[in-house]
Amino acid sequence: MSNKEKTPVQLRLKTISKQEMEEERTELTLSGVFYLDHTTGSRYLHYEEEQEAGTIRTVFKK
Repeated sequence: MSNKEKTPVQLRLKTISKQEMEEERTELTLSGVFYLDHTTGSRYLHYEEEQEAGTIRTVFKK
C-alpha cells in the first residue's frame, strides 16, 4: 500500500530579467503535481515546460 498523496496544482511562474537599463518580464501558467510522502514526510512539486528546444522537467523537494 502506498503512503504517497498526489494532488494536481496550477502554477504561475514570473520571471524578471534585468540587463543594464532594460527589464523583461515573462509569466507562465503551468499544470503540475504536488506529491506528499506520508511515510518520510517528503514533499515534491513537479512540473514540465515545453520549449522550442524540448521539454524541461523540474522537481522541487522539501
